[in-house]
Amino acid sequence: MLRTQAGTTKPLKPLALPAPVPADHEEHFHTLITPDLNPSEVFADYRIYTQILTDYFLAIPFTGTLAAPFERVATIQQVAPYLDKTRGCSLTSPFSPLYGIYKTEGFKGLFIGNVMGFIVDAVLKSADAILDETFFEYLGPGYSFVAANFLARLISYPILTFRRRMQVKTDPEEDRSVRGTIRETLHNRGFIGLWDGFFWRILADSLQLGIQYGVMRLILGYSPDLSKAKRNELFALGVSICAASAIILPVRTIVKVQQVANEPFFLQDLFKYFTVRNLFTNGLAASVLSSFNSVIG
Repeated sequence: MLRTQAGTTKPLKPLALPAPVPADHEEHFHTLITPDLNPSEVFADYRIYTQILTDYFLAIPFTGTLAAPFERVATIQQVAPYLDKTRGCSLTSPFSPLYGIYKTEGFKGLFIGNVMGFIVDAVLKSADAILDETFFEYLGPGYSFVAANFLARLISYPILTFRRRMQVKTDPEEDRSVRGTIRETLHNRGFIGLWDGFFWRILADSLQLGIQYGVMRLILGYSPDLSKAKRNELFALGVSICAASAIILPVRTIVKVQQVANEPFFLQDLFKYFTVRNLFTNGLAASVLSSFNSVIG
């Protein structure tokens, strides 16, 4: 017998149960990537991409501009022994070089290469997000992140090389334009030379993530209360950034030297130009200050 509404002979409609959620959707936030997308879901998927790109393009200029002066100081201090620019230049203090740049190059000199930095971060983070979405369907969580991260850095690395070479030009008479820097770099290093130091950078980024994660776990592990751990999270992040920046500073220095060198720089030549103290102290304070843009962002 059919169930009917009270006082009528009209049968009740069967309850519409929600479709089961696939298992892979529970493991990952990419809920819109399915084999059978309808038009509305496709539109929603593109809205996610648009939101990702908009967030990055709004956040990157602000945080990158704040960090740009310290990042330029850190780069100059780190490569100064190789470029023989140590005379009259503080290699540890982040503030006296800032004043020196302002005095000789003006306020604009503090932000040399900032536009290239914006392009690097925009390409890196946008490519990372979009490639992660693309690879997830084929590789699954974890592997898709690693593959996307590697390819995004590979794509953006030449732009970072141009930026570093712009930053180390301290003579106002030098051509520090984007076009001039690209032309000079290609002339001196060739196309393949744009990726010199790339694998050292992958090593540095991997070490930084691992050290930051380990230090944060170490600090927050002493806070079994979740609410207390949440309050300490920002402090733990700051300490982890300082620790990671100090430990991997020599690797970052190798990357930057290979980027700004006009001829191949080999690891066996490292101690011809640097002492152990140089590698662990030159540009340390400025590097730490510039790294905090990730906290702001």
